[in-house]
Amino acid sequence: MALRETTTETIRREPIRDRDFVMPFGRFKGISIDDLIHAKPDYLKWLHDKSETFELHADLLEEVEEAMKTWRT
Repeated sequence: MALRETTTETIRREPIRDRDFVMPFGRFKGISIDDLIHAKPDYLKWLHDKSETFELHADLLEEVEEAMKTWRT
């Protein structure tokens, strides 16, 4: 009897480009990327770095990183 080879693939989505994208999950569910860039850029950066399914487009990621330079908790 032969064993079937199985593979697991991570479902990759297109990186988020739209500042009006509304978070569909988590602590900030219902809040737009634009609002989070101004209020919690560190959360967006953390989520981008740690999640396999949440990815910001390079342009938005650059904005997040710039916002983190001047953002205060």
